[in-house]
Amino acid sequence: METRASVVDVFCGVGSLSHGFKVEGFPIACGIDVDESCRYPFETNNEAPFICRDVTTLSSREVAREFFPSAPRILAGCAP
Repeated sequence: METRASVVDVFCGVGSLSHGFKVEGFPIACGIDVDESCRYPFETNNEAPFICRDVTTLSSREVAREFFPSAPRILAGCAP
């Protein structure tokens, strides 16, 4: 059985990019955005947690530890 990479979406907004991955069968680990008003549509459309946080405050080590506990993984993002 093929294991699909999980997706963390930074600057996720309402989750359009995540939704495209979801439609193609990729599990969504979470979305990260600074805009709290994006929580409901992101979580509703992607069945994944929304983290309200400024991504510039995340270190690469923290991202790897917190959001990618196991491989394979995809870090996706749209321009803010």
